[in-house]
Amino acid sequence: MLDSLNCGGCNKACPSGQSCVNGSCGLHCELTSLTQCGGVCSDLQTDAKNCGGCYTACGADKFCSSGACVCNGGKAACGGVCTDTTTSAANCGACGAACGTNEACANSVCDCKPGTKRCGGVCLDTQLSAANCGACGALCAAGNVCTLGVCAPPTSDWPTFQFDLAHSGQNSAETGKPPLSWSWSRKLGVGRLKSPALAGGRLFLTGSSRFSTTAPIYALNVSDGSDLWSYNFGSVSSVGAPSVFSGTVYVGNGKPTTGNALLWSIDAATGAANWTAPLAAQWETYWAPIRIGDVVYINGGTYGGMYGINAPDGSQKFFVSLDQYDEWSPAYFGGKVYTFIAGNFRTHDASTGVVSNNVSFNGSGPGYSMAPVFGSSLAYLIAPPNLLAIDPNSHLAVWTANGTYKGTPAVAGDSVYGISAGNLIVRDAATGALKWTFGGDAALAYPPVLAGNYMYVASDANLYAIDVTTHLQVDHETSGGYLTLGSGRLIVAGADSTVTAYLLSK
Repeated sequence: MLDSLNCGGCNKACPSGQSCVNGSCGLHCELTSLTQCGGVCSDLQTDAKNCGGCYTACGADKFCSSGACVCNGGKAACGGVCTDTTTSAANCGACGAACGTNEACANSVCDCKPGTKRCGGVCLDTQLSAANCGACGALCAAGNVCTLGVCAPPTSDWPTFQFDLAHSGQNSAETGKPPLSWSWSRKLGVGRLKSPALAGGRLFLTGSSRFSTTAPIYALNVSDGSDLWSYNFGSVSSVGAPSVFSGTVYVGNGKPTTGNALLWSIDAATGAANWTAPLAAQWETYWAPIRIGDVVYINGGTYGGMYGINAPDGSQKFFVSLDQYDEWSPAYFGGKVYTFIAGNFRTHDASTGVVSNNVSFNGSGPGYSMAPVFGSSLAYLIAPPNLLAIDPNSHLAVWTANGTYKGTPAVAGDSVYGISAGNLIVRDAATGALKWTFGGDAALAYPPVLAGNYMYVASDANLYAIDVTTHLQVDHETSGGYLTLGSGRLIVAGADSTVTAYLLSK
């Protein structure tokens, strides 16, 4: 009756692992105070696969003790996750005891990360902090920038879309170069960021959330990303890209649910509004205005056009009717203002806005998101899918490059840079001959920018630095968006509302 080799009869052996009780083969876990779980006798007090009950498994980082899952190695269960509280910055010394900004956890104690110093109870990078530059309490003067622990005037500015009135994309005054080093990052929560402006050590940013009750412009200290001021335009259809000229920020807000769209003049240092100018509009999204002398130029009009607004007081100087498109910026070259809208390349009198010439270069793409770009003598336009070089004197196309071009090109020296099919295409500025290409992640989308011997280009997810002489990639960072170069920094304004600053090398 108990013989497992002859259980219930001669030569009737029980299967391996089973025993014979009262002439019947089986697990008979009860004989050893165990519990049958899935065909196995299990000790529910110690079995990590059946802890406290059948099929209650402990994770890989836990063991079973007295019928309960317990973290290995003295770790604590914080929020259900086994955590080493001696090193976790979110649970330092105990669950929920989080370290502060720029702090790390070591031996269950929060302390400043290497390279930072505690100033006023907060860990700061004194190499970049505008209020603690080089030492606690060493405040940089207004407009100065803290770089490597030294306060100094900014090395260069970036006042408008693609740097200058010609939208060239080249900051010839910036001497910084790769490799890049991460400096600071902030998420502003205003949707896809527009092309930023940078002047006097201040970075100006807007986003594209539509009809949000929070629609601000931010002024950040470019040294460390700290807040200088912000202004909330309230519930408006959009907030445009900013420009900075003569210590004044110019930005257009789209039409609110009631009232006018407005061009704003704001003191760059204080954030105080100087004046607003009404813009007849439908539901435009504005690109960066430009200022020439005492006149500010911006797109607008109920059925499309360009305004000239007097910079001293915001009064209207002129309005000229144009195509009904938004998201464009005028350019200035050789004493004239130029627009490129819906394939129409127009020359305007700078004083009156009157059109003196209009040439159509219609492509198959939309008429949005356009700006004419000027080199030393030619204008460069992307009329999707083509890239064109135009003589602004004869208004004739000098050359045309076929492709799937989109967006805005950049020009520096004898080369013009454009994005086609997610790749960077570099052509001879005079002839259009192909010079070289760069693929990156094959999703490049934002206008290239240049400083010194280096070009920077980005997708939504990646940033690349390229030596324009060797055509080789010399740096890569995992952030993307509109690029701005100035004050020894490369600023990335992302589609996810995150702005990131990288310090350029000297």
